[in-house]
Amino acid sequence: MSKLFKITCFMVTIAIVTTSPSSALWAGIDDPAASPDKSLKPEPKPRGIYWPKRWKRSRQDRPAVDRAVERTQAPSTPQPRPRGVQTTRPGVSTEIQPPNAPAAPSSPRAAAPATSSAPRPTAPGAPPAAAPGASTSPLGANRSQRTPAISAPDSNPTAPPPGSDAPLDLPPLPPPTSSSTATVAPPVSTALGSTAAAGGLGAQSNVAGLGFNYVPLMMGDQPPFLMRAVVDPFTPHAPPAPIPGRPPIPPLPTEHARNVTAVVPWARGFKIADNMSPRPMDRIFFTFDYFNNLGGQYNQHFGNNIRNQQVFQEMFGFEKTFWKGKASVGVRLPLNTLTADSPYSGIGGSSTALGNMTFFTKFVLWEDAKGDLVSTGAAITVPNGPGSFAGAPYAVGIRDVQLQKYIGYIYNWNKWFVQGFESIDVPTSSQDVTMLYSDIGLGYYLYKNTDPNSLITFVAPMFETHVNLPLDHIGAYRFNDPFGTPDVVDLTFATSVMFNRRAVLSIGFVNPVTGPRPFNFEWLVQFNWFFGRTARSPIVTTPPVVGS
Repeated sequence: MSKLFKITCFMVTIAIVTTSPSSALWAGIDDPAASPDKSLKPEPKPRGIYWPKRWKRSRQDRPAVDRAVERTQAPSTPQPRPRGVQTTRPGVSTEIQPPNAPAAPSSPRAAAPATSSAPRPTAPGAPPAAAPGASTSPLGANRSQRTPAISAPDSNPTAPPPGSDAPLDLPPLPPPTSSSTATVAPPVSTALGSTAAAGGLGAQSNVAGLGFNYVPLMMGDQPPFLMRAVVDPFTPHAPPAPIPGRPPIPPLPTEHARNVTAVVPWARGFKIADNMSPRPMDRIFFTFDYFNNLGGQYNQHFGNNIRNQQVFQEMFGFEKTFWKGKASVGVRLPLNTLTADSPYSGIGGSSTALGNMTFFTKFVLWEDAKGDLVSTGAAITVPNGPGSFAGAPYAVGIRDVQLQKYIGYIYNWNKWFVQGFESIDVPTSSQDVTMLYSDIGLGYYLYKNTDPNSLITFVAPMFETHVNLPLDHIGAYRFNDPFGTPDVVDLTFATSVMFNRRAVLSIGFVNPVTGPRPFNFEWLVQFNWFFGRTARSPIVTTPPVVGS
């Protein structure tokens, strides 16, 4: 009986051992490497916290405490981390994005937070989360495009090893402050670019020092041309009636008719450098010239008694721009007055008349942000005035058309500026003189105010040199050439004052330095009033050329 009982217990023990899943007989089935038949492997148990399907979210959307708990229950074998996953440590970008690396495959646990519209749960006391898709890097959202970001380690250094039941020792979260908010600072290059874009050309002009690119107009120098006129100032007297008983009285030898050579002004086209800027402008302008003792040295050379020839000239003009201020057209009309003293009948007195009208054009060939430019254009003078200068009967000249071609330029350097013209004036008559003009002016901004509401915008003294060379009819005292012309060099001293960025008043003095001197000296007063594009926009203009 005892043997039978022992055998029965032994058989029951063997049956229990063999049928238990944890017995050594099932060891080969539990181990996938030891069991060739994988179909016998039981279903593995879920590890960690089970998330229902409706709660399934990415690791980025889970609270930091839940992820830390999951790490404590995770298997000891580390799992590969998919690329693109970010942690929630504030202020540090954990995005792994090596240069030229392909995009990482998406996984249920590592969904892109930028496409998630659900709010991110935060632990109590945590700072407010950044907006979806916003980078928490202090260098901005484009940091990954410049330098590969460094990923923070996945495991918490203070967390217990996996599989242990020790309590979690998480670091305390920082208190919410203004600096911990996820604000994106603009890149440095963007900030500099926006500043430059806001300033534009005006900012560059401010760096240049004026705030807008205006250069006063040139003053000029051109006097009326001189010619030799042969006049007959005497009228022969009739012999007196004979007296009965007396012989007739013969006429005196000095009372016979004789000719007098007088040097007088005559009508001529204007010089492009007179009250002109190389820049096209919208303006209405006026010029007043006074010439003292015109042709005095010439008349003294010929031995006549013509003195004190004075010329007063008023010039009225208009100029209008087109093609966005890159070109302009204009017109000017002079009013001439001539006075002289002489003992000869028919010479002297005062006379006034309009002169010949001139049309001109300008075109900008090149220009930069400082206001430097090169321009070109042409002028044509038509003989619409009287045949004599100022209508004086003894100053009859040539009625022809003059064509003038020129190149102008402006250069700015800090408070200094240089401007000028090179031109050639060609008449349609061979009896007239072909002239070559070289005009250059140097100016300095003695005072300037960039406030658009200031009364005085700038004060600019200027010095100009004008060289007038005849290409034919050369010489002042050519025999049988009444239009002989000498080389003339004039020096102009002037000052321009701009008022309220709308009007410029210029006063100049011209002194000829070559002989024979065409006049003793010249005074100029010029006024320019700007309108349209020139008055509205902060563009550059130059003081007028005074001229000679």
